[in-house]
Amino acid sequence: YLSRDPSVEEILFEFDSESKRATSKGIKLKRVKICGYGEPILRFNDLFPIVEYVKEKYPDVEVQLATTGWPYFRYISEDITLLKKLRETGMSHIFLSLNATNNYRYKKVIRPGISNIDEEAFSDALKFAEAVRDADYEVTLGFVRLNGIDENEVRKLSNRLGIKYRMRNFEK
Repeated sequence: YLSRDPSVEEILFEFDSESKRATSKGIKLKRVKICGYGEPILRFNDLFPIVEYVKEKYPDVEVQLATTGWPYFRYISEDITLLKKLRETGMSHIFLSLNATNNYRYKKVIRPGISNIDEEAFSDALKFAEAVRDADYEVTLGFVRLNGIDENEVRKLSNRLGIKYRMRNFEK
């Protein structure tokens, strides 16, 4: 944990260190996932140099963003132009941590923590899911098996959106 957000330079330095460590052990990088102890799309403009750097060093690697998605249309842009530009930069996959199939559960599990946003965060996340799907990303809806999540409901939502999903077990 850091007391502040790392700079882009610090992120790239750590990426270099870890990727060199992995490749020196004979590991071939297949995917680089951008995530964090926070919401990475709140630093949307920083994603461009990070993705460009990764793709320059490892052109064949898949670059994936793990996000809740809901802040995009509130804080980043009113349309999908920037999403398309990020796709052109080399971001190819969005892992959308949804973890709920309705607004009530979403507020309970995700807890955006801002009362005037809580009411719309779930619908904002779904809007983001549709936007990245329409911007030609590979998209996966992520769900953690907790709080009685119903996989049949997950499947229905996934089918309605035309987006695949992944269930994973809760790990302490």
